Amino acid sequence: MAITKDMAGQRFGKLVVVSQAESKNGAQWHCICDCGNSTIVHGGALRQPAGTKSCGCVQKNILCRINLKRKMDHKKGRTARLGYHPDDLSDWAEQ
Repeated sequence: MAITKDMAGQRFGKLVVVSQAESKNGAQWHCICDCGNSTIVHGGALRQPAGTKSCGCVQKNILCRINLKRKMDHKKGRTARLGYHPDDLSDWAEQ
C-alpha cells in the first residue's frame, strides 16, 4: 500500500484541505472552498497544476457571466455570438 502524504491544512486554489476522506481508489480529501461549499477531491487532482482548484463555483460564475452577456446582446438586437472570453464584458454594464 502506498504512503499517503497528509495534506490537511494546505490550500490549492480556492480549496483548503480539511481531512482525508474514506476511499478505496487512492487518497481523497475533504475540502472547503472559499465560497463555503465542501467537496471531496482526489489527491492527484489537487496537486496537478491544471487540477481541481474550486468546488465548481468558478466555472458556474464564468458560465453565468457568459450567458448574461449573450442575453444582453440579444436584447440589443445583436446576434448572439459564440466564443466569449469571460473577461470580455466591456459593455456588460451598458444601460
